Amino acid sequence: MASFKSYHFLSVLMPAFLLAWCGCSQNGRLPAPENDPKAKVENFVLLDQHGHAHELYYYSDAKAVVLYVHGNGCPIARNQISTLKAIRNDFAEKNVTFLMLNANPQDNRENITREAEQFNIDFPILVDEAQLVSKSLGIDRTCETVVIEPHNWTILYRGPIDDRLNYESQKKEVSQEYLKEALTAHLDDKHININAPAVKGCKISFLEKYRSEKKPISYNDDIVPILKRRCIGCHCEGGISPWAMTDYATIQGWAAMIREVILTKRMPPWNADPHIGQFADNAALTLDEERLLIDWIDEGAPRGDGVDSLTEVTNAKPNEWTLGQPDLILYGKPQSIPATGVIPYRYDRISVTLPEGTWVRGIEILPSNPRVLHHALVMHLNIERKDAKEDLWINTYPPPPTAHPNTVWINWPEEIMGTYLPGTKAQLFPDGTGKFLTPNSKLLVQYHYTTTGRSELDTPRIGIHLSKTAPPHIRKTTAAVNQEFRIPPNEKEYRVSATHTFDNDVVLYKLQPHMHYRGKWMNVEVHYPDGKVETILSVPNFHFDWQRYYSLKEPLQIPAGTRIVANGAFDNSSQNQKNPDPSKWVQWGLKSTDEMFGCFLVYRDANTVDSASDENASHSTEGHRSEEGSQD
Repeated sequence: MASFKSYHFLSVLMPAFLLAWCGCSQNGRLPAPENDPKAKVENFVLLDQHGHAHELYYYSDAKAVVLYVHGNGCPIARNQISTLKAIRNDFAEKNVTFLMLNANPQDNRENITREAEQFNIDFPILVDEAQLVSKSLGIDRTCETVVIEPHNWTILYRGPIDDRLNYESQKKEVSQEYLKEALTAHLDDKHININAPAVKGCKISFLEKYRSEKKPISYNDDIVPILKRRCIGCHCEGGISPWAMTDYATIQGWAAMIREVILTKRMPPWNADPHIGQFADNAALTLDEERLLIDWIDEGAPRGDGVDSLTEVTNAKPNEWTLGQPDLILYGKPQSIPATGVIPYRYDRISVTLPEGTWVRGIEILPSNPRVLHHALVMHLNIERKDAKEDLWINTYPPPPTAHPNTVWINWPEEIMGTYLPGTKAQLFPDGTGKFLTPNSKLLVQYHYTTTGRSELDTPRIGIHLSKTAPPHIRKTTAAVNQEFRIPPNEKEYRVSATHTFDNDVVLYKLQPHMHYRGKWMNVEVHYPDGKVETILSVPNFHFDWQRYYSLKEPLQIPAGTRIVANGAFDNSSQNQKNPDPSKWVQWGLKSTDEMFGCFLVYRDANTVDSASDENASHSTEGHRSEEGSQD
């Protein structure tokens, strides 16, 4: 690490431009939290310089959380690193969490990482790209420290670390150690009474200030288009959301909640790291969209003049086909959903009464009640057990001694033909690909239902889109899977990896990470035969309730011998609010209270024409259209 002696210019008067650049902060010691309701810190989620997710309220088991405002190139910030490290070491055994926060618009993950390496910064630096967290905290310059009480998320102290550094001079010795004094008093259950001076640091430029000075935010022109692009597909009448975005009054009533779910990155349900990979179906808010929504809400969500354009927005209804009218419609058994409780996976076997085999170019699963269907899978069932009950299991791994007696072992995930995932739109198979449906075959449909607080009914339909000719390629699905893990109780970061090797050249289209409620994060690497390693997807803040396929914007050409490696971690601790039971050992299983680890891969062989296509070309169809499907 660069020592303080490396910066002799700080020991003499700085040039006038540096003095003007770094000016004084008006932030000092806040009033006691109980006398200042604004001193409570809102929850937020930010990614650090390594792409790891940090949720503030996750650190509720800490004695204190220290946020230090960082900025590249700030000379005072650079010279306080060693001091902050020393304080962290002093409190290493006292359960105090130290984080840095960077909101400089000129800084990004790449140059923040480079600066951290150059100055030996080993703290997580939370990158506040939209500047929303820093704005909500009232931060306006670097080098400020904010000490937070995790018990009630109030601010205990904010101000400088100590009194050693100034713009025009520095002290040889520290006379006031404000941060240490505040932490010591807090850990000793004493009242913090520190009269700290203004923070010396570098001013932060907030982009929203320059925007708002030019043009006020318009509800009709700025806000409604964002809601239409990002939200109304789910927040519509009969949609999967519990409430619909129908008019201004509704948005105004939900404004505080909209603000919260944006800051915590719960909505929109897109969890991929925006700095890794490019995806055709990216549903995330842009930074400008985040700023506009939050700034508009903070300004009181003004209505403005004119007709409420949100009432004029028309969207496809949730119970309508999004891919057009299917060639074949099959009906699943009606599913009764209780008002509350945990519902095990349900299975339905549906007969396809086509005397000839046919090629499928897409499948859409359409629930009649989207509010209750979490996800569904449609699989081509080539193996039939006459004694299989409705709770049959599916798997491809060799049966363990404790296998369920009604287990049906099918070619899974290769036989997955269609999926329904919350928050995603149905898609036809990639151009030039298809799946062959054998004559008089059966489809096995797996449903995962959730409750809404009242009894519900769902009658799902399966819409099958047929191909008039045999496609040149077979749409294939495989997975990098690990079933051998055993997660210890109360483990916050239990790491797991899974690998799949392609034996021939392929074209990769989609990826879907899959874990259950203890899933914490996952990334997917491509290990090429020449030794090159490329990360193509990172999901730093995994959510079981919002699993989805990530469609590559440009399909990836993968040579034979390439390994796909999925790396991830489980959180089996009580800090994971969705953990079913942190006291239990956890292993592979189909229940949501069990765990899985893997990444589904949708691909095709890279050769011009698949041999299977030639073999089954005689089974091409001119297209069937039927409203009748049979079922067991």
